[in-house]
Amino acid sequence: MDERDMISSLPDCLIHLIMSFLTAQEAVQTCVLSKRWKNLWTTLPFLDFDLYKFEYDGKSDDSEWDDVELERIKFEKFRDFVNTTLLLRDGSDLHKLHLSLDDLKNDVHKYHMIIRSWILYALKHNIQVLDINFESVAFMPLGVFTCASLVDASLDYPNALNHIKVINLPCLRRLYMHGAELNQDSVDKLLRGCPVLEFLHL
Repeated sequence: MDERDMISSLPDCLIHLIMSFLTAQEAVQTCVLSKRWKNLWTTLPFLDFDLYKFEYDGKSDDSEWDDVELERIKFEKFRDFVNTTLLLRDGSDLHKLHLSLDDLKNDVHKYHMIIRSWILYALKHNIQVLDINFESVAFMPLGVFTCASLVDASLDYPNALNHIKVINLPCLRRLYMHGAELNQDSVDKLLRGCPVLEFLHL
C-alpha cells in the first residue's frame, strides 16, 4: 500500500484552499501533522473565528459557574486565541475574515476595543471578503466603509449606514447588510460610494 502523504505534497495555495473550510482553531491545530504543516497556518489568507464553535479546556466541573461567568471565561480564551493567531501570522495579505460572535450576550461593550482591533487588522492587510456576524455599531471601525480592497462584505449592522458620513468602496461588488433599514439619503450615499456594486441585500 502506498502510504505517501499526497496532501502534503500539494502546493501551498491548494493546501490553503483545503484549510479554508476549517475554523481558524482547526487550521492552527494542523501544525502538529508534520514539519510540512508546522507553519502553513501562519500564511493562511482565510481566517474563520467563530465564538460558538470555539473549544477550550475549562474546569472539569463547570457547574459551579453561572452562565455569565462561563461566557466570560470562554470569550477571554477566544480573545487570547485570536490575538495570538493574528500576532503570529506572517503579515501577508488577508483574503477573507469571518468573525462570528453570536455567542457573546453579556457585557459586550466591555470588549469592543479588542474586537475593533481584529477588524482593523483585516483592513490593514488588504481584506477582500469581510463577514461580520455580530450586531453592534460600536465594534465597526469607520475604515470598513472606506476600504479600497474590499470586494465582498456581509455585515450584521442594521441602520448603520444612516450614521456613516463617508462611504468610499471603489472595489465593492457585493454587500449584504442583514436587517438594514436605510433612509433615502443613505441609499444615495451607498450607490455613489460603491461605483461597481453589483449585488445589494438588505
